[in-house]
Amino acid sequence: LYEDIGVSSSASTAEIEAVCVQLGEKFHPDNNKGNLEAALLFKKVEKAYAILSDVKKRAAYDNLLAENPKSGRFDGYMERVAKGKISGKEKRLIQIGFWSVFLTVMFLLIYPVFSDRQLIEVKGKMVSKRDCKKDIKELELLAKSSSTIHPRVPDLVRTEISGDKVGICGAAALLALKSFFYHKDDLINLRTTMSGVMSEPQIYTATGNVRNELDEAKHTYDREMEGLRNLVK
Repeated sequence: LYEDIGVSSSASTAEIEAVCVQLGEKFHPDNNKGNLEAALLFKKVEKAYAILSDVKKRAAYDNLLAENPKSGRFDGYMERVAKGKISGKEKRLIQIGFWSVFLTVMFLLIYPVFSDRQLIEVKGKMVSKRDCKKDIKELELLAKSSSTIHPRVPDLVRTEISGDKVGICGAAALLALKSFFYHKDDLINLRTTMSGVMSEPQIYTATGNVRNELDEAKHTYDREMEGLRNLVK
């Protein structure tokens, strides 16, 4: 820390505070907009001030420094930067560090856009990940559909699913979902029709095939959706 702000370990607290104020003004972000190097140096000044201006923290740091002398290998780095006396190698390292950070940030921002445009094969056809993600969201909404009273038979119900917004990716899942709701409505309507005429055990036995078809449709839908989610990962 002493070396970072260009003072000796014997400097007084007043001297340290004065240097930190001077360097803080020089490297303050408001005075160096867009300068990544200055921002990093300003943080070092803040850290040095926070520790070296506090008697207890400074004493603890001095003990640590005595145990590990190599921590002072960057003698007066910040002071040399302030005076424009850093070596060409140091400048190159700073530039490499800046561009590494910049390119990493740009990659993280841009990659998702191009990733969604990536083509994948679904049922023998090439479609984009973006289209598949749209189908997944639409299918998840359709799966929350509720049954309504049948327009021609008030005692019965039906669930209408258009699926017009679902494309090639979700076609198989949509078919399974429609089958699920068809058998679900069928089961409800059968129970309504048989209620009062047959006992509960008899109704359970009579609707066995419908319940099996309902379970099969649900498993098919779940399997298709899992496959779609794996494709767009």
